Amino acid sequence: HGNEPNQSSQKLRYLEWGCIAVSLGLGMGVSSAFTLMSLSEDTLDMLMWGTILIFGGLGLLTAHFIRQWFGTK
Repeated sequence: HGNEPNQSSQKLRYLEWGCIAVSLGLGMGVSSAFTLMSLSEDTLDMLMWGTILIFGGLGLLTAHFIRQWFGTK
């Protein structure tokens, strides 16, 4: 049927966005632990943004692999 690939692609797209959103949320949660440390404001900002970006990148990689593994059947 003509609609099945579009529905599958749409489901994968939502799953990809979910991976990215969850990973960014995890990055923000982990980076909030740095506020408990006695660090300078510049170091704290750098660690927080770095952690969020690293987790965001992991979410993008996860979304990419999900697209490859489940999208090419």
